[in-house]
Amino acid sequence: VWDIRTGVRLCTLKNHTDGVTCLSFNDYMIVSGSFDGSVKLWNFRP
Repeated sequence: VWDIRTGVRLCTLKNHTDGVTCLSFNDYMIVSGSFDGSVKLWNFRP
């Protein structure tokens, strides 16, 4: 996850075993879906 204003990487999310196919997010959560068939919910507070 990068800060688009500064280009600084804020964190790296690792848990899928195959490529990520979709993302959705709001101010506090990121949801990712993958070719591995899983959906992950990530709590995120910069």
